[in-house]
Amino acid sequence: MNGWIADVPRLAWSFFYWNLRKSWYRMRGARGRCPCQHPSDSGAAHVTACEAVIGWVRPGQFRRVCPLLERGPDGRWCCSVAATQVRPFWGRALVAGLALAAAVWLILTLVVFGVLRTGGFELSLAQVAWPPALRAALPRAQAARFIHEARAAYADGRINEAMVALQSAWQEDSSNYAVGLLLAQFSESTDLAGAGRIYAHLRATHPEKGAEVAQAWIYTLLAHGDFADAAKLAHDELAKAPTETAWLHALIFACRQTHDPGVLEKLSNLPGGLAEPLRAIVTTEAAALRGTLAGDELRRRLAIWPAADAPAYAWHWRIERLLMGKWVADAMAGLTAAKGHLADRDAAPLLLAAYATAGDNATRASEIKMFVTARTRLSDAEVVLLCAHLVRYPLPEAIDAVAEAWRRDARPPDAARLPLAFSLYCAAGIGRDERLRAELTEWIRQAGGGKLPSTLEPFAVILRSPGQERLRTRLLPTLPTLPLDVLYALISN
Repeated sequence: MNGWIADVPRLAWSFFYWNLRKSWYRMRGARGRCPCQHPSDSGAAHVTACEAVIGWVRPGQFRRVCPLLERGPDGRWCCSVAATQVRPFWGRALVAGLALAAAVWLILTLVVFGVLRTGGFELSLAQVAWPPALRAALPRAQAARFIHEARAAYADGRINEAMVALQSAWQEDSSNYAVGLLLAQFSESTDLAGAGRIYAHLRATHPEKGAEVAQAWIYTLLAHGDFADAAKLAHDELAKAPTETAWLHALIFACRQTHDPGVLEKLSNLPGGLAEPLRAIVTTEAAALRGTLAGDELRRRLAIWPAADAPAYAWHWRIERLLMGKWVADAMAGLTAAKGHLADRDAAPLLLAAYATAGDNATRASEIKMFVTARTRLSDAEVVLLCAHLVRYPLPEAIDAVAEAWRRDARPPDAARLPLAFSLYCAAGIGRDERLRAELTEWIRQAGGGKLPSTLEPFAVILRSPGQERLRTRLLPTLPTLPLDVLYALISN
């Protein structure tokens, strides 16, 4: 066995050594002593012994180097050609060299692949096998490993470790969009300015993700109560897309919290300006916030219904503004006029808000119960709609109906539906429904793999103390993301 193992390096060496000597022999015109034939033999074919295989355990292996080797009738290993016809076989040497290199490459690739995968690097075998691909993929794989560690640490409540892992990932690959977004979201509860810088960096380096980044950023700013910066961000996004009424709504909402229409008034400087129905909204809203338009004059202007081709938000804003002034009859008239212009999803919250403003809780509870029972199964969006209303206008007697609709959905606890569960949790907390809150706490535990967010219980206490808006706002960023409608309701409550 040891002798056979010794033949392996001999074989590798022979490809180079004997081909080189035979090449030199041929360059000399095949004159003089043949390098691989026994010097005491005649040099004739089939009878001259091969000197190159002396000492080999399995001489036949030498045929891989030189196919001229043969075994004579007497068992001797001889050369099948005369000395003058001995020649090199570099083609075989090349194939053997390539095969050896490929084998070494494969072994090294498998070793490196195993080490990296054991270390948590999600790389493919092809990426490891090709160095340029490995150099390109390694920073992203390192970042992905840090992301995994950060999420695991965050789930265990080890916030500092999660932040360190994410910061390491960001240092490894600052072009990684997923790392940057997660770092910004994790950072926002302790370093809002730092999170803002990351969001700004992501918008600059990933313009194709600009809308997604802006949505995450506006949520952060609203949740922290930074309404001035939220208004500026909404203004900038509206400048890019003047017809996006969701950004106009966010801008108006933020300006109402600051009681400062300054950013709203800057919309008049947009290149091309806003379309007429939206410009009328901005002008009226700014005047109402300034106090230059109020009372019956504001009421009269709000009751001028939009044109037939106006966007749905033109109706929504007017009816909402009428309810803010407690002009319920006008708002109900607006809802009647808006049929065909407002979708049910937009009209239903306004109708429920009108009943709440009028203090007609019996009709409101009846409407919610009919809305729930008329459907076999509520969509997630419909549950969010009802939760946002019950957060903004608590009605304990209606929570059971919404909870029953939630229970009818037999899907098992799933982390993807946590925002929906938190929406109902907020409604239960504000409505002081402890039984439902306990039920949702268990659902959230199961959806989180047996763990609860560390801030859940403090948040529940704050929900039961609606006078502590500022403290509530500070805790919002530490919870899983809520639907924006629910966030608006929590801030307005």
